[in-house]
Amino acid sequence: MTAGPGVRTGSRPMTRGARVTRVALLAVSIAFLGLLLLAPLGAVLIQALAKGVGGWFAGVTEPDTVAAIKLTLLTAAIGAFEALLFSMMGRIVDWLAAVAPARLWTEQRTTLLALAGVYARMWQLQQTEAADETEVDVPAGAPAARAVPVLDSGAAEGLAPETGLPAALSPGEF
Repeated sequence: MTAGPGVRTGSRPMTRGARVTRVALLAVSIAFLGLLLLAPLGAVLIQALAKGVGGWFAGVTEPDTVAAIKLTLLTAAIGAFEALLFSMMGRIVDWLAAVAPARLWTEQRTTLLALAGVYARMWQLQQTEAADETEVDVPAGAPAARAVPVLDSGAAEGLAPETGLPAALSPGEF
């Protein structure tokens, strides 16, 4: 893309005032982040080591603390995996944008088929898991569940067929 007449494309040298402003904003940002990150960390360390290293070790080995650490690590792993997935999706979008739609199938047939196969397998696994979740273990000798009839809207006596509401009520009465 080229600039039109009268449009400057080069960058101007930074003035002294702009440099001072830039340095000041950078310093304020670093100080603010340091305060938000380092102050709580210092408070946690002081509190954790108040009873000495033995007290800290006893607190870290408690079952609730171990469970919290495991949950934190699991959450971090899930977040990293999500970042990887979004990165992969971004690369796929960039790849699709780089190939003309008319040439996409002829040039990238095997890659598209591989992506479709991965999607189909994921869908199949999801359907299998959903079917496994809906199965209910019924103890031996338990009575079978009764089917409850479902009425069509308007099929029940006294319901207006167009709204499914009791015929005595009109929509304006709500």
